[in-house]
Amino acid sequence: MKAAETYCLQLLRSRAYELYFAVLFAPPAKRGALAALYAFHLEILHIGEQVQEPLLGEMRLQWWRDSLIEALKKDTQHIAEKEQNSVKTLPVMAPQNPVIAAVTAAINRYNLPPADFLCLCEAARFDLYHDIMPSRAALETYCTALYGTVLQLACRILQGETGDLADKTCRHGGIAQGLAALIRHLPRTQRQGKIYIPADILASVGADEQSLRNSVVRQDPAENPTKRHKIIIEKRKIAIAAIFAWFHEHYKAFIPAQKLLPAGFRPAFLPLAVLPASIKQAEKQQEAVFTTPIIISPLCKQAKISRAAFFNRF
Repeated sequence: MKAAETYCLQLLRSRAYELYFAVLFAPPAKRGALAALYAFHLEILHIGEQVQEPLLGEMRLQWWRDSLIEALKKDTQHIAEKEQNSVKTLPVMAPQNPVIAAVTAAINRYNLPPADFLCLCEAARFDLYHDIMPSRAALETYCTALYGTVLQLACRILQGETGDLADKTCRHGGIAQGLAALIRHLPRTQRQGKIYIPADILASVGADEQSLRNSVVRQDPAENPTKRHKIIIEKRKIAIAAIFAWFHEHYKAFIPAQKLLPAGFRPAFLPLAVLPASIKQAEKQQEAVFTTPIIISPLCKQAKISRAAFFNRF
Protein backbone atom coordinates (compact mmCIF):
# COMPACT_ATOMS: atom_id res chain seq x y z
CA MET A 1 0.00 0.00 0.00
CA LYS A 2 1.34 3.44 -0.98
CA ALA A 3 2.10 6.13 1.57
CA ALA A 4 -0.93 8.22 0.59
CA GLU A 5 -3.25 5.22 0.94
CA THR A 6 -1.72 4.35 4.30
CA TYR A 7 -2.37 7.93 5.41
CA CYS A 8 -6.04 7.57 4.40
CA LEU A 9 -6.37 4.30 6.28
CA GLN A 10 -4.95 5.86 9.43
CA LEU A 11 -7.31 8.80 9.02
CA LEU A 12 -10.23 6.37 9.02
CA ARG A 13 -8.88 4.59 12.07
CA SER A 14 -8.78 7.80 14.08
CA ARG A 15 -12.02 9.42 12.89
CA ALA A 16 -14.39 6.68 11.64
CA TYR A 17 -13.40 3.31 13.06
CA GLU A 18 -16.26 1.42 11.39
CA LEU A 19 -14.95 2.48 7.98
CA TYR A 20 -11.42 1.46 8.88
CA PHE A 21 -12.48 -1.97 10.14
CA ALA A 22 -14.78 -2.57 7.16
CA VAL A 23 -11.95 -1.83 4.71
CA LEU A 24 -9.91 -4.66 6.24
CA PHE A 25 -12.46 -7.17 4.87
CA ALA A 26 -11.95 -6.00 1.29
CA PRO A 27 -9.40 -7.72 -1.00
CA PRO A 28 -5.92 -6.40 -0.07
CA ALA A 29 -5.33 -4.90 -3.51
CA LYS A 30 -8.48 -2.75 -3.18
CA ARG A 31 -8.16 -1.55 0.40
CA GLY A 32 -6.12 1.51 -0.52
CA ALA A 33 -8.70 2.75 -3.03
CA LEU A 34 -11.57 2.22 -0.59
CA ALA A 35 -9.64 4.02 2.14
CA ALA A 36 -9.01 6.93 -0.26
CA LEU A 37 -12.71 7.15 -1.17
CA TYR A 38 -13.83 7.15 2.46
CA ALA A 39 -11.12 9.61 3.50
CA PHE A 40 -12.18 12.06 0.77
CA HIS A 41 -15.78 11.73 1.94
CA LEU A 42 -14.78 12.35 5.55
CA GLU A 43 -12.83 15.45 4.62
CA ILE A 44 -15.80 16.86 2.73
CA LEU A 45 -18.17 16.16 5.63
CA HIS A 46 -15.66 17.60 8.10
CA ILE A 47 -15.95 21.06 6.53
CA GLY A 48 -19.60 21.50 7.52
CA GLU A 49 -18.90 20.08 10.97
CA GLN A 50 -16.14 22.58 11.76
CA VAL A 51 -16.79 25.77 9.81
CA GLN A 52 -19.15 28.39 11.24
CA GLU A 53 -18.95 30.89 8.37
CA PRO A 54 -20.50 29.67 5.07
CA LEU A 55 -18.03 31.67 2.98
CA LEU A 56 -15.07 29.95 4.62
CA GLY A 57 -16.75 26.60 4.06
CA GLU A 58 -17.36 27.43 0.39
CA MET A 59 -13.68 28.27 0.02
CA ARG A 60 -12.60 24.98 1.55
CA LEU A 61 -15.03 22.98 -0.58
CA GLN A 62 -13.78 24.80 -3.66
CA TRP A 63 -10.21 23.96 -2.69
CA TRP A 64 -11.05 20.24 -2.61
CA ARG A 65 -12.86 20.48 -5.96
CA ASP A 66 -10.06 22.41 -7.63
CA SER A 67 -7.32 20.25 -6.11
CA LEU A 68 -8.97 17.07 -7.36
CA ILE A 69 -9.54 18.45 -10.86
CA GLU A 70 -5.96 19.74 -11.06
CA ALA A 71 -4.52 16.47 -9.78
CA LEU A 72 -6.48 14.50 -12.37
CA LYS A 73 -5.22 16.78 -15.14
CA LYS A 74 -1.61 16.50 -14.00
CA ASP A 75 -1.86 12.73 -13.61
CA THR A 76 -3.31 12.34 -17.10
CA GLN A 77 -0.59 14.56 -18.55
CA HIS A 78 2.12 12.70 -16.65
CA ILE A 79 0.89 9.32 -17.97
CA ALA A 80 0.70 10.65 -21.54
CA GLU A 81 4.26 11.98 -21.38
CA LYS A 82 5.47 8.69 -19.97
CA GLU A 83 3.85 6.74 -22.80
CA GLN A 84 5.29 9.06 -25.44
CA ASN A 85 8.86 8.85 -24.21
CA SER A 86 9.75 6.27 -21.62
CA VAL A 87 13.49 6.94 -22.05
CA LYS A 88 13.63 10.52 -20.78
CA THR A 89 13.50 11.13 -17.09
CA LEU A 90 10.19 12.81 -16.32
CA PRO A 91 10.02 15.69 -13.86
CA VAL A 92 8.92 14.65 -10.40
CA MET A 93 5.35 15.79 -9.68
CA ALA A 94 4.94 18.25 -6.83
CA PRO A 95 3.82 16.74 -3.52
CA GLN A 96 0.05 16.59 -3.13
CA ASN A 97 -2.35 16.39 -0.26
CA PRO A 98 -2.25 12.62 0.52
CA VAL A 99 -6.02 12.24 0.30
CA ILE A 100 -6.10 13.96 -3.10
CA ALA A 101 -3.16 11.85 -4.28
CA ALA A 102 -4.79 8.59 -3.15
CA VAL A 103 -8.22 9.37 -4.52
CA THR A 104 -6.74 10.49 -7.87
CA ALA A 105 -4.96 7.14 -8.14
CA ALA A 106 -8.20 5.31 -7.28
CA ILE A 107 -10.17 7.23 -9.91
CA ASN A 108 -7.64 6.38 -12.62
CA ARG A 109 -7.11 2.78 -11.58
CA TYR A 110 -10.79 1.84 -11.31
CA ASN A 111 -12.17 4.23 -13.92
CA LEU A 112 -14.38 6.01 -11.38
CA PRO A 113 -16.43 8.97 -12.63
CA PRO A 114 -14.78 12.21 -11.39
CA ALA A 115 -18.21 13.82 -11.60
CA ASP A 116 -19.36 11.66 -8.69
CA PHE A 117 -16.68 13.15 -6.44
CA LEU A 118 -17.70 16.65 -7.50
CA CYS A 119 -21.28 15.61 -6.73
CA LEU A 120 -20.20 14.87 -3.15
CA CYS A 121 -18.77 18.37 -2.85
CA GLU A 122 -21.94 19.92 -4.22
CA ALA A 123 -24.21 17.91 -1.88
CA ALA A 124 -22.10 18.95 1.11
CA ARG A 125 -22.77 22.64 0.42
CA PHE A 126 -26.05 22.34 2.30
CA ASP A 127 -24.08 21.61 5.48
CA LEU A 128 -22.49 25.06 5.35
CA TYR A 129 -25.73 26.98 5.80
CA HIS A 130 -28.56 27.22 8.34
CA ASP A 131 -31.40 26.57 5.91
CA ILE A 132 -33.98 24.09 7.10
CA MET A 133 -34.31 20.87 5.07
CA PRO A 134 -37.48 21.65 3.09
CA SER A 135 -39.05 18.22 2.66
CA ARG A 136 -38.69 14.45 2.96
CA ALA A 137 -37.95 14.27 -0.77
CA ALA A 138 -35.18 16.85 -0.40
CA LEU A 139 -33.61 14.92 2.48
CA GLU A 140 -33.73 11.66 0.50
CA THR A 141 -32.03 13.42 -2.42
CA TYR A 142 -29.38 14.81 -0.04
CA CYS A 143 -28.71 11.40 1.55
CA THR A 144 -28.56 9.64 -1.81
CA ALA A 145 -26.07 12.18 -3.18
CA LEU A 146 -23.87 12.35 -0.09
CA TYR A 147 -23.98 8.71 1.08
CA GLY A 148 -25.47 6.60 -1.71
CA THR A 149 -22.86 7.93 -4.13
CA VAL A 150 -20.06 6.69 -1.86
CA LEU A 151 -21.65 3.23 -1.71
CA GLN A 152 -21.90 3.14 -5.51
CA LEU A 153 -18.26 4.15 -5.90
CA ALA A 154 -17.20 1.51 -3.36
CA CYS A 155 -19.13 -1.11 -5.34
CA ARG A 156 -17.36 -0.05 -8.53
CA ILE A 157 -13.99 -0.40 -6.86
CA LEU A 158 -14.87 -3.89 -5.67
CA GLN A 159 -16.78 -5.29 -8.65
CA GLY A 160 -16.49 -2.94 -11.59
CA GLU A 161 -19.74 -1.96 -13.28
CA THR A 162 -22.89 -2.00 -11.16
CA GLY A 163 -26.39 -2.93 -12.22
CA ASP A 164 -29.90 -1.83 -11.27
CA LEU A 165 -30.00 -4.05 -8.19
CA ALA A 166 -26.74 -2.67 -6.84
CA ASP A 167 -27.92 0.88 -7.52
CA LYS A 168 -31.18 0.18 -5.68
CA THR A 169 -29.25 -1.28 -2.75
CA CYS A 170 -26.97 1.76 -2.64
CA ARG A 171 -29.91 4.13 -2.67
CA HIS A 172 -31.71 2.46 0.24
CA GLY A 173 -28.44 1.99 2.11
CA GLY A 174 -27.36 5.57 1.47
CA ILE A 175 -30.63 7.03 2.73
CA ALA A 176 -30.50 4.81 5.84
CA GLN A 177 -26.89 5.88 6.41
CA GLY A 178 -27.77 9.55 5.97
CA LEU A 179 -30.73 9.37 8.37
CA ALA A 180 -28.58 7.61 10.97
CA ALA A 181 -25.98 10.37 10.58
CA LEU A 182 -28.69 13.01 11.01
CA ILE A 183 -29.72 11.40 14.32
CA ARG A 184 -26.16 10.82 15.51
CA HIS A 185 -25.14 14.42 14.86
CA LEU A 186 -28.19 16.06 16.43
CA PRO A 187 -26.30 17.42 19.48
CA ARG A 188 -23.79 19.17 17.21
CA THR A 189 -26.30 20.44 14.64
CA GLN A 190 -28.52 21.74 17.46
CA ARG A 191 -25.61 23.75 18.82
CA GLN A 192 -24.88 25.08 15.33
CA GLY A 193 -28.53 25.97 14.74
CA LYS A 194 -28.85 23.66 11.73
CA ILE A 195 -32.13 21.82 11.10
CA TYR A 196 -32.06 18.60 9.09
CA ILE A 197 -35.47 17.29 10.16
CA PRO A 198 -37.63 18.19 7.13
CA ALA A 199 -40.04 21.10 7.40
CA ASP A 200 -42.99 18.95 6.30
CA ILE A 201 -42.35 16.48 9.15
CA LEU A 202 -42.12 19.35 11.64
CA ALA A 203 -45.33 20.85 10.27
CA SER A 204 -47.12 17.52 10.65
CA VAL A 205 -46.46 17.58 14.40
CA GLY A 206 -47.15 21.29 14.80
CA ALA A 207 -43.52 22.27 15.30
CA ASP A 208 -41.32 24.76 13.44
CA GLU A 209 -37.62 25.45 13.07
CA GLN A 210 -37.70 28.15 15.76
CA SER A 211 -38.93 25.68 18.34
CA LEU A 212 -36.10 23.28 17.50
CA ARG A 213 -33.42 25.96 17.51
CA ASN A 214 -34.43 27.72 20.69
CA SER A 215 -36.63 25.19 22.46
CA VAL A 216 -39.40 27.80 22.46
CA VAL A 217 -42.93 27.26 21.24
CA ARG A 218 -44.59 30.36 19.82
CA GLN A 219 -47.57 30.62 22.13
CA ASP A 220 -49.16 33.09 24.45
CA PRO A 221 -46.41 34.62 26.65
CA ALA A 222 -48.75 34.31 29.62
CA GLU A 223 -48.80 30.54 29.27
CA ASN A 224 -47.00 28.47 31.88
CA PRO A 225 -43.32 27.98 30.79
CA THR A 226 -43.32 24.45 32.20
CA LYS A 227 -46.29 23.57 30.04
CA ARG A 228 -44.60 25.07 26.98
CA HIS A 229 -41.46 23.04 27.69
CA LYS A 230 -43.48 19.83 27.90
CA ILE A 231 -45.18 20.66 24.61
CA ILE A 232 -41.89 21.11 22.75
CA ILE A 233 -40.48 17.94 24.29
CA GLU A 234 -43.51 15.98 23.08
CA LYS A 235 -43.30 17.44 19.59
CA ARG A 236 -39.60 16.61 19.39
CA LYS A 237 -40.37 13.02 20.40
CA ILE A 238 -42.93 12.69 17.62
CA ALA A 239 -40.65 14.29 15.03
CA ILE A 240 -37.66 12.09 15.88
CA ALA A 241 -39.91 9.01 15.98
CA ALA A 242 -40.82 9.78 12.36
CA ILE A 243 -37.11 9.80 11.47
CA PHE A 244 -36.65 6.46 13.28
CA ALA A 245 -39.51 4.90 11.31
CA TRP A 246 -38.12 6.35 8.08
CA PHE A 247 -34.71 4.84 8.81
CA HIS A 248 -36.20 1.39 9.45
CA GLU A 249 -38.17 1.61 6.20
CA HIS A 250 -35.03 2.06 4.12
CA TYR A 251 -32.82 -0.27 6.14
CA LYS A 252 -35.38 -3.08 5.82
CA ALA A 253 -35.44 -2.49 2.06
CA PHE A 254 -31.64 -2.47 1.94
CA ILE A 255 -31.15 -5.87 3.63
CA PRO A 256 -32.97 -8.16 1.12
CA ALA A 257 -31.58 -6.21 -1.83
CA GLN A 258 -28.04 -6.60 -0.52
CA LYS A 259 -28.48 -10.34 -0.03
CA LEU A 260 -29.24 -10.76 -3.74
CA LEU A 261 -25.93 -9.22 -4.78
CA PRO A 262 -22.73 -11.24 -5.33
CA ALA A 263 -20.58 -11.58 -2.21
CA GLY A 264 -17.90 -9.42 -3.81
CA PHE A 265 -20.04 -6.33 -3.18
CA ARG A 266 -20.39 -7.02 0.55
CA PRO A 267 -17.38 -5.05 1.88
CA ALA A 268 -18.91 -1.86 0.48
CA PHE A 269 -21.92 -2.27 2.76
CA LEU A 270 -20.19 -3.46 5.94
CA PRO A 271 -20.13 0.01 7.60
CA LEU A 272 -23.94 -0.09 7.56
CA ALA A 273 -23.94 -3.09 9.91
CA VAL A 274 -23.31 -0.69 12.80
CA LEU A 275 -26.39 1.44 12.10
CA PRO A 276 -29.07 -0.67 13.91
CA ALA A 277 -27.10 -0.52 17.17
CA SER A 278 -26.80 3.25 16.83
CA ILE A 279 -30.53 3.67 16.15
CA LYS A 280 -31.49 1.31 18.96
CA GLN A 281 -29.55 3.46 21.42
CA ALA A 282 -31.13 6.62 19.99
CA GLU A 283 -34.63 5.16 20.33
CA LYS A 284 -33.97 4.50 24.01
CA GLN A 285 -32.85 8.11 24.49
CA GLN A 286 -35.91 9.51 22.68
CA GLU A 287 -35.92 13.33 22.98
CA ALA A 288 -32.57 13.27 24.78
CA VAL A 289 -30.97 12.36 21.46
CA PHE A 290 -31.08 16.09 20.67
CA THR A 291 -28.52 16.77 23.40
CA THR A 292 -26.84 13.47 24.32
CA PRO A 293 -24.26 11.93 21.93
CA ILE A 294 -24.68 8.34 20.74
CA ILE A 295 -21.54 6.35 21.46
CA ILE A 296 -20.90 2.88 20.05
CA SER A 297 -17.72 1.21 21.28
CA PRO A 298 -15.06 -0.01 18.82
CA LEU A 299 -15.58 -3.55 20.12
CA CYS A 300 -19.29 -3.40 19.33
CA LYS A 301 -18.49 -2.06 15.85
CA GLN A 302 -16.06 -4.92 15.28
CA ALA A 303 -18.66 -7.49 16.35
CA LYS A 304 -21.41 -6.08 14.10
CA ILE A 305 -19.17 -5.72 11.06
CA SER A 306 -17.59 -9.16 11.53
CA ARG A 307 -21.01 -10.80 11.75
CA ALA A 308 -22.08 -9.08 8.52
CA ALA A 309 -18.80 -9.98 6.79
CA PHE A 310 -18.81 -13.68 7.69
CA PHE A 311 -22.53 -14.48 7.89
CA ASN A 312 -24.11 -11.71 5.78
CA ARG A 313 -26.25 -10.73 8.76
CA PHE A 314 -26.92 -7.02 8.83
